Amino acid sequence: MVRKIRPTRLAVPSYHTTSRPNRNVSDRSPHCRSPLPLLQLGRRSPQPSQHLLRSPAVECSALVVRESIDCDSISDMLKAFPTPPKQIPMAMAKPEEDTTPIDSLVKVCRSFTTTPAAIRNMLEETRAYGETLLTMDWTKMSAFEKSWRASNEVLLVSIYGRQDTELRDEDVAHVDAIAKQLAAKEVQWLLEIFRDDADIFM
Repeated sequence: MVRKIRPTRLAVPSYHTTSRPNRNVSDRSPHCRSPLPLLQLGRRSPQPSQHLLRSPAVECSALVVRESIDCDSISDMLKAFPTPPKQIPMAMAKPEEDTTPIDSLVKVCRSFTTTPAAIRNMLEETRAYGETLLTMDWTKMSAFEKSWRASNEVLLVSIYGRQDTELRDEDVAHVDAIAKQLAAKEVQWLLEIFRDDADIFM
């Protein structure tokens, strides 16, 4: 009995078989590879992004090193400058003492813009100040002091209101300064003001 042999169909290449040739199993894409074991994942080298993550301890140590470098540079700069001399107590500025009406009177008498009214107002203040001062015993004064007070009687009375007022060294210096100022011929009007005020209390 003769079997009929069917003609074999020729395999016509399809689109999928021509465009995607057969690949070996070993040539699969890396994305399709099996995941590495956990031990190998732990041993992998760190990625570049991991180097940017610095621990707080590393940053703190870097800050300490930077501060120490800055301190050294500042200390070197200070060594390059000379040390200022220390001020001794005698060289320190003394606090200003309280000014009295006598101080203001001297300034007014020396001013080129002073007026008779300003002088009279100041003399009223100095006489009010003189009332707060003590009175000296005329019999206990030295001959030199008696002579000085006698020659400056007009000024003492016009300024302090009386001749026997107890004066400080600064007050004596102020009276001498005013007497020297009144000796100038250009300010004879100023001397007349002192005389007029002195006549009131003498």
